[in-house]
Amino acid sequence: MEKYYQLLPIWLQNILVSLYGLTLKLSRKFKDSCKVEEIEFQNMTEYHEKKLEYALRKGAPRNERESIFEHYKNLPYTDKIIVRENLSSFQRNANNIIQRHTSGTTGAGLKFTTTKYAESIMWFFFERYRARFSLGKRDWCGYFCGRTVVPSKSSTPPFWRFNYFGKQVLYSNYHLSSGTVQFYIDSLNRYQPSWIHGYPSFLNLLVSLATEKKLALNYTPKHVTFGSESLSREVKSCVEVFFGCTSSELYCQTEGVAMISSCESGSLHVDEEFSYVEFKETEQQGVYEIVGTSFFNDSFQFVKYRTGDFVTLADTKCTCGRESRVVETIDGRKEDYIILENGSKVGRLDHIFKDMTNVTEAQIYQNNTGFIEFRIVKNTKYSLIDENKLKAEIISRLGKSLNFDIVYLKQIKRTKNGKLRFVIHEK
Repeated sequence: MEKYYQLLPIWLQNILVSLYGLTLKLSRKFKDSCKVEEIEFQNMTEYHEKKLEYALRKGAPRNERESIFEHYKNLPYTDKIIVRENLSSFQRNANNIIQRHTSGTTGAGLKFTTTKYAESIMWFFFERYRARFSLGKRDWCGYFCGRTVVPSKSSTPPFWRFNYFGKQVLYSNYHLSSGTVQFYIDSLNRYQPSWIHGYPSFLNLLVSLATEKKLALNYTPKHVTFGSESLSREVKSCVEVFFGCTSSELYCQTEGVAMISSCESGSLHVDEEFSYVEFKETEQQGVYEIVGTSFFNDSFQFVKYRTGDFVTLADTKCTCGRESRVVETIDGRKEDYIILENGSKVGRLDHIFKDMTNVTEAQIYQNNTGFIEFRIVKNTKYSLIDENKLKAEIISRLGKSLNFDIVYLKQIKRTKNGKLRFVIHEK
């Protein structure tokens, strides 16, 4: 489908992008959705007890003398590999199923199901977060993420497409460079989306290139939201100065086992009504891994699921009055850039591996501009078909002129806190 999309004229690509946006919009309006107890300003213990009872009802038998919290504590941890190898143990019979897939921090693909109900619940929490900053359904969004909406071979603007039903101007991550940044800023000034959302790496690159070229906006957006990558204070500050407005972030995953979002006071809160979140100690003092159990997905039950993402915790409550736990920093999905032959810097490349279910782990490594090494840990089902599929994905997203190699390893080296850096660029 993507192959044919790239051959279409721009006006028709905009129509297809908008129709896809309409499909997503309709899928998030399930008739029985959004029955959520909003108790973020109250004690959560009773709510968690009730939700865990429901979530664990089809799991391991429980001793009658155990509380649900004691029972939960004694359950084994799971992760993406365990889930992939034991899919039937996590699957449940449910109605209105939606297929989902994810690659995540390690680059290992996972296919699972969710329900329209669970999907709507997730979007309820997203919209609640945005409402804190007066971002509504009528606000157009300048969307700076990893969608391949502009064909990789395109060398002239526009480097963006429109989702009219979703009110989004979708900007291409893969075409931003010193030579094209003028077009991006001109586009923002022309369409003036009232809300900016994107990967920290993408927005930071946009700001850096624009500042270098002495380009500026002629309007002020309401707010900037970040997602999908770690957000440093330096990037947050630079983006806020350039756009002239405040910013915030939301952390979540496709699996839907944890959500952490900014409040009006600037603190990061665990969305306690969304899932049961545990912070597992690591070997690095003060750093915890995010572990979660989903509450609303009746078709696939993630229990004590290790996300591979890490946080540091705040030791005080927030002045906003919410009773939910506060996170100091989120250290998940921390990545670098790769540099293409035309000088474009590209980060957040997990989309390449979304359907690669026979890849256990992956890492993208570059030690000099122009050559990229895709490091792969394959499972026993990996074949030449998978390799060819991977090559096609790489070329589709990064262009035919890319000089790259696929290297197979038994293990990919971790950082000191056990995290796999997905993209590494060494100058």
